[in-house]
Amino acid sequence: MPTDTNLKTAGQTFSLTAPVTAWGELQSGYDGITRHGDVFTIIGSGFGTQPQFAFAGGATGRIENAALGVDGVDSGGFVLSSERPKEIVNDTERGKVWYSDVDDGSGASADNGVIAHDWGSSIPSGSKIYRHFVTKINCDAPAYQWKFWRQEPTFNFSDGGPECYCMFWKKDTGRYFGVRPMVAAGEAVLTYFGGAPYDAIRMDAPVWFSQDYYQVLGDEGVANGIDFGVINSSVGLLTLFDKTNSLHIESGVSLRPRWQVLQNYLGNYSEGAPTVGEVWVDDFYVQVAPPGSDLIRVYMTDSPVFSSSTMIPEIQAPASAWTDTALKISINRGGMTNGTRYLHVVANKNTVLQTVQIELGS
Repeated sequence: MPTDTNLKTAGQTFSLTAPVTAWGELQSGYDGITRHGDVFTIIGSGFGTQPQFAFAGGATGRIENAALGVDGVDSGGFVLSSERPKEIVNDTERGKVWYSDVDDGSGASADNGVIAHDWGSSIPSGSKIYRHFVTKINCDAPAYQWKFWRQEPTFNFSDGGPECYCMFWKKDTGRYFGVRPMVAAGEAVLTYFGGAPYDAIRMDAPVWFSQDYYQVLGDEGVANGIDFGVINSSVGLLTLFDKTNSLHIESGVSLRPRWQVLQNYLGNYSEGAPTVGEVWVDDFYVQVAPPGSDLIRVYMTDSPVFSSSTMIPEIQAPASAWTDTALKISINRGGMTNGTRYLHVVANKNTVLQTVQIELGS
């Protein structure tokens, strides 16, 4: 194979858990430019058991392939709530995205449960779970709650059972994130994080930001799991929480996590209803690695240092099932502009294993 190390070529070699070779399009006439939808493969060994994943974005996901207008068809392992139609619109930064006018000005939320994915069975103790999605919100209420993600034993959007969820509160100029680990009903474990760094996510001048959550499910009846979450936006990476000794798993199989729900509930207006409440969602991605395996994924950024990206790190879409010897992705531009970009192979709590440079073009 060639040994040219410029950009994305056949000879880029680096180490993961074993010697690995990465390459992109090797067809005749390749011009050195990587494009949205191109296939990039990392070959090696020691990647662990094939993870289970589902991706609603990227070049092959249901968002990009849907027609503009109402998207009301279940597909690709995803289920849409019937409470309100979800509209596919064109965004100037990211192309096709989901849009919900989630409040009609009356003060009552008009949306709940945008999309959900069923793993098909309860997720066992020791598993690693990862979720990524990109969002933008516009709401002019002085105070509100936006509950955006939850994990449930069943297809459910209501509080009260064994569940895990994250929420966002706005009160005056302050913004706070709330996190509830996977615990039994009624346990008071909701933790809030707030302060000046979180105020960078403005609602009066909406900006796109990504949310990434990584969990290791604890043993049955023992609080020994991991709960880790970050936000990425134009102001950089912000760690929301990094908790150990959490994620209590119920002993009954029917009470363990199974459904991943992008809830998108906007309401609880304690200081007056808004005149506008809008949410945009893109690139909803969920992945599970079984006990004993690393949860490996790939991002694209505009920096050779993963944590220094000035643009949202874009999750890359699996092009086919991952195996112990091959990770194959379909390049997902997301909101990235053309130029020199970097693919980062990342494991577990954002441990960067290797970075590969590409030239992104149209």
